[in-house]
Amino acid sequence: MAQPRNGKSLTVEQRQTLEAEHTFRRIVELHLDPVRGKFDAAHLKEINRRIFQDLPGLGFDDVTPGQYRPPVAAGNDWIKSRSLETVEASSNVAYSPMGKPHIRHASTKRDVMMTMDQFEGNRDLPNFLRDAVRPARAIAFEQLPESDALRAHSDLDEAFKTMRAALQYFEAKIPGDASVRADALLTVRQHVQTKLNQGETRDFRQSPSDKQRVRGVPVK
Repeated sequence: MAQPRNGKSLTVEQRQTLEAEHTFRRIVELHLDPVRGKFDAAHLKEINRRIFQDLPGLGFDDVTPGQYRPPVAAGNDWIKSRSLETVEASSNVAYSPMGKPHIRHASTKRDVMMTMDQFEGNRDLPNFLRDAVRPARAIAFEQLPESDALRAHSDLDEAFKTMRAALQYFEAKIPGDASVRADALLTVRQHVQTKLNQGETRDFRQSPSDKQRVRGVPVK
């Protein structure tokens, strides 16, 4: 159990309050100054380090910011329970060795399958999970006006340039049909959004399948 500086053990409520206070501040800092990277293991470990960096100094000896958890003993499963406001039950997440997903015990499998069923029936969860793993710039492109998105994420400039170029192209090639023009522009926007979701900020060239979809639009 964590030990505060006065040497006494923290209660569960004290631990939760301290963790919430310090991690919230670090998450705000991340929003203002995100970790740059390739969204690989090293990138995610640095995000973790920045969020939880204060806790060891507060006596949370079991918290190791930016590091993998130690492996479980041979023959055991590592399972954690979490609660979400939109799911009226505990959710169970099993942890396996990196690159070797394997759940050893039938009881762990049952808990995980129950959690998957809960997620499947919760309408709010898909968007919650999707936004949890997407770059903030991708969410800004999807949800904010261009000026606000660029103010928050200047590296979206190329994405919006691509959209403006597509708009000019379709206005010239499809001048008489606003509906068809809107469909073609939507195809381009979906392509750009997919690239942003994947962490791309510069290369928005279309795949052959996307080009074929646009070629299906009648142009002059």
